[in-house]
Order: sequence, then structure tokens, then C-alpha cells
Amino acid sequence: MKKPIKILFIEDVVDDFELTLLLLKRAGLHFEATRAETENEIMEAFSTQDFDLILSDNELPKINALNALKLIREIDEEVPFIILSGSIGEEYAASLMRLGANDYILKTNLSRLVPAINREIKEYTLKKKQKSFGKELVLSELRFQNLTKSISDIFFAVDYDLRITFWNKIAEKEFNKNVSLGTHIYSLFPEWVDEDISKAIKKAIKSTEAHPFKLKCVIEGKVEFFEGTVSSSSDGASVLLRKVTETYLNRKKLEKLNNELEVLLYRISHDLKGPVSSVIGLLNIMKMAPDFDKIHFIEMMTQRMNHLEKTLRVLRNVANIKYGKFEKDEINIREAILNLIEIISINDMKDIVHVDFKSDENASYKGDLMLFNCIFQNLLENAIKYGADEEGIVHIQIKSSCTDSDIEITISDRGRGIPEQIRDDIFQMFFRGDEKSDGSGMGLYIVKHALEKIGGKIELDTEYKLGTKFKVTIPSNHKVLVGLEILKEEGANASRAKNR
Repeated sequence: MKKPIKILFIEDVVDDFELTLLLLKRAGLHFEATRAETENEIMEAFSTQDFDLILSDNELPKINALNALKLIREIDEEVPFIILSGSIGEEYAASLMRLGANDYILKTNLSRLVPAINREIKEYTLKKKQKSFGKELVLSELRFQNLTKSISDIFFAVDYDLRITFWNKIAEKEFNKNVSLGTHIYSLFPEWVDEDISKAIKKAIKSTEAHPFKLKCVIEGKVEFFEGTVSSSSDGASVLLRKVTETYLNRKKLEKLNNELEVLLYRISHDLKGPVSSVIGLLNIMKMAPDFDKIHFIEMMTQRMNHLEKTLRVLRNVANIKYGKFEKDEINIREAILNLIEIISINDMKDIVHVDFKSDENASYKGDLMLFNCIFQNLLENAIKYGADEEGIVHIQIKSSCTDSDIEITISDRGRGIPEQIRDDIFQMFFRGDEKSDGSGMGLYIVKHALEKIGGKIELDTEYKLGTKFKVTIPSNHKVLVGLEILKEEGANASRAKNR
């Protein structure tokens, strides 16, 4: 059932009031009527309810239409006010309408009353709806603004034509774009045309469901990763994006570490199994054949044990680099490398190995000696193994130089060099340059990871044509100390995790 029209009659003549009620009932109007004769009664009536229509006589003993109109307009500026009078001058009626009355009807022409009431009620209802809608629109806009301000992720909205209708501060900051409303999304990001985000936006516009997507975006030369959802809105679609670059890279790093661990465990078990099986086989042969050549047996055992020791040393180096406790030693670069040359017994191979070492005698830095030896022993051993020229002579040149920020050490040989097609793979775990290589395939991998631990790096000089040349860059003392503190903490964390 429709709500009744609430009518306030400002009328002092009861017969006229009842006659009007009868007329309205016969016309089929559903209404509730209240009668008032004075200003106080009008105020009292409005204090208990709101009205949809005012029907006012022109002249009452204690109030007239003009004063009643002014009073009503102070209470409600929109409610229809119709003057219903026995006699009223047209000029006076026109002045009342200019002051806010909606119509005037003579009591001698009541046939106009019902159509006038229907017209004014319809217009009044429409105005109330528009006003309510305007309020809701304002409130909705305020809620939307408050919501978008509270969102800590990237948020923007587009219309059906994919033009920006909202762009929050986080979007402006993350994408480094101050966007004007109405800008087409593809003029901002032409590369998005074929991306998942574009497909998700178009799907969301056509449906009421939220559509998730992933986005890879280059911002100021840096690759960033995002995850988000697109939801349909009243005028297009809303996009909520969260940057997940760090999470993505950590996940990729963890996947890489897990893969490396699997490969490492497989290869180490394989490399340990070989010499162990050989030793067991040799012992069985000796047991079965007492007259076995002991010298030859010892040589074979030594060879197998050397291989086993080398495998264990590789494993120890990997473990130390990843989880070891690092010290802060004062390392004299020249003395440390000369000591390595002695350890590797290069001096015992002077006929076939020639070393040219140029370094400042006082060049030094604070770092971990074990880590330093691990890096340069691997590089020197590689140079000896693969750096021979056509005459079988190994020429190794070592140069070191220092700046305020870095220490640079180059090691070069005149061997066969590294073929271009495998240069991208030489730092991979267990990579061997050719099938004839008898190395562990871990040397350069260990070097690279050891340097990364202290913020250093190793590069293959592709312009060097005489053989192979590596350039090692190590941060200066301040950077190294910071790196070692981080490594020390990593080692402590690993130790605590193991104890748990």
C-alpha cells in the first residue's frame, strides 16, 4: 500500500475543511489530514510530523496566507503550499507565488484542486528523490575518498572507454606518473595492451566478478612485479595492485637455492661414491692377491684419496661461504697471493709455470683470509690447469690496484681461452667447459658466490684475446666490514637454526 499523503490544512471554517476532505476522498486520494488555525498550532503540527502538502486559506482570524507561507518556508523550503481561498486578488496571489507558494485555487472552483494536488505531490516527490540521491552521491563520494585514502596499495579506476577516473597517491608514487583524469590507460602504459591486466579489466567491465592478474612492469629501468585484482564498478572498473617484487625475487632465489642444493647433493654423493668404491675395490684386490704391487697400490690409493679430499674441500668451501663465520683480518694482498702461490706449489713448477705479479707492497684491506684464499686459489688453479700456451708453458699475470672505493685484481693467462658459446655458463654450479675436463665444475661458482657475499664481483674480460682474463673487484674496507657483519649474522642464524 502506498504511503498516505500527509496534508496540513490551515483553515478556521470547519465546514469548508470537511467539504474539502470529502472531495479528496471521492477523488480516491489516500491521505491523512491535520487542521491548524494559528501559528502555534502550525508549529505544534510540524513538531510531531512532516507534511507532504499545505492547503491554506487566505484570511484566518489569527494568521493569513502570507504569514503562514513565511512560517512554513522557515520550516521546509520545498513542501508544496497551495492557497485555497473564497476570494483572492490575482495580483496578491501572484505576489504570494513569487514568495514561494505553488498555486492558488478558489473555493468556487474546486475542480482544479485534485489535479493541482497530484501535480505538486509528483513534483515534490521527484525533488525529494533527487535531493536524497544527491546526498547519497555526496556521501558515496566521501566514503570513496576516505576508502581510497586508507588503501596502502596502488588503486586506480577506469571508465568503460579505459580512461582514468581515479588515480591514488600510491599509484602516482610507484609508477612515477602524475596522471590527469580522462587520460587513456594505454597512453600511460602502451605495453599493457597485451598484458594480463588489460584482459582482466575488460573481463571485469563485462561481469560482476573480481579478476586476479599478475603484472611485470619496467619502471625507470627497473623491473617490478605486481599482483592485483580488477572489480567492476558503476562506470567501469577499479584496479587494486600490490607490489610483490621483493617476495617474487626471494621466491625465485629460494627456488634457485633449492635447485642448487639438489644438484649439489647429487653430485657430491656421486663424486664421493667414486673414490670410495675405488678404495674398497683396491682393498679387496689386495686381500685376494697378497703379492699385489704395494707401491702401485699406494699410488692408486693416494690418487683416489686426493680426489676424495678435493671433493670434500669443495663441499667445505661451499658450506663456509653460505653459512660460515667470517673474520676481519688485516690482509696484505701481495703477501696473501704470494702465500697462495707457495701453497699451490707453483714455485716447484718454474719450468712450466711463469708468474708475473705486480702489486703495491702495502696494498691491504680488512676481510676474511679464508674467503680471500678460496677466491684466488680457485682462479690460480684454473689458470695453471687451462692456461698453457701451444708449447705447454703457463704464463700467469696478476695485477692489483686500489682506489678509495674498490680493490681490483686481474688474473690472466695465455691459454686456449673460453669459447664464446659457453661464456654465459662458466659460473654455473658443476659446469665443465668440455667433456675431457676432470675438474669439479665448482671453482668459478665458488668464486662468484664468495665475492657476492662481500659485495664483490668477478667479470670475464671478453676483449682479452691472448687467453683468459678475469677481473675481480672487492669493495674497500668500509664496505667489506659491513658485508662481513652481515655474513657473521647469517652464520649465527644458521647455527641457531641447527641447534634448534
